[in-house]
Amino acid sequence: MTRRIRYDSKLRGLPAGQRVKVDAWLFEEGRTYEEVVAGCLREFGLKVSRSSVGRYYERISADRFAKVQREKRMALEPKLSPAEAYEALLRRIAVLAWEEMDQPLKDINHKVVVRLVRVLIAARREKHMETRVWVERRKVENWLARECLRHWRRTMKKKAHVSYLPICAGGNAPSQSGSPRRSAPDREGKAFRAENGRKCELTPMFGIV
Repeated sequence: MTRRIRYDSKLRGLPAGQRVKVDAWLFEEGRTYEEVVAGCLREFGLKVSRSSVGRYYERISADRFAKVQREKRMALEPKLSPAEAYEALLRRIAVLAWEEMDQPLKDINHKVVVRLVRVLIAARREKHMETRVWVERRKVENWLARECLRHWRRTMKKKAHVSYLPICAGGNAPSQSGSPRRSAPDREGKAFRAENGRKCELTPMFGIV
């Protein structure tokens, strides 16, 4: 987390353009604290002490160093999808809330903790709602599938199934008298079996081979 500067800091109260110039004096041009004090008095009409400039430099330099390290760490990490980045953000928020709570009671910023916990609760509620929507959708899909099957059974119950149509067209359909109609191949097969049986009976009597 970035280090907070005192609210009574005069340098912090400068406009953004003037703060950019002060940062350039300290970090780019390498001016001393006395030169920065003189520059603020000369260009901005602001009277600051040397110790105030020193505290401002230490805190801003710490923030800049942390920012650079964070950018390097993010550059080394693989690119995440939006869903993965969202999960990583929630884990980071949970870690920040835990770090804030893991302090002496007098140093805990309760407002920050409450805001972080509210974000986590909202994310958990959203996750539960997503799961409930998925479950309800599956229930609707199953109900529609059952209703379609029941409708098909009601409408197709009195109709011949497609798999029976070739058999009925081939002459194996039941006759009007109730007995099944024999096809030509069945009759030929029965005659062939009867002829073979007759030969087997005549063989031992007349010596027919």
